[in-house]
Amino acid sequence: MGDSSRSVGRVLAYVAAAVAAAAAWALLVRLAIGLGHDARASGEPRDWLWTVLATIGAAACLLLVLLAIGRGWAARPQQVAQSERPRPGAHRRE
Repeated sequence: MGDSSRSVGRVLAYVAAAVAAAAAWALLVRLAIGLGHDARASGEPRDWLWTVLATIGAAACLLLVLLAIGRGWAARPQQVAQSERPRPGAHRRE
């Protein structure tokens, strides 16, 4: 397995992690909204605690999405065209 195929595999792993974290984020946001409605109706402090925990979990998942996207972007294979590669010993004068 070459370096570029490892890089592609790594990028795909980060994409999968970002998608999974985004799905968890969406689930936790919907859960926090529902729990907030219930907590508002009941007024129980315990219901508010669950709402806060779901909100914190959603924020953590969103952070994971951003981190996975950033790591995936940094891990993508770099390809340099032959014409853009500097020749050994060639210096530009301006």
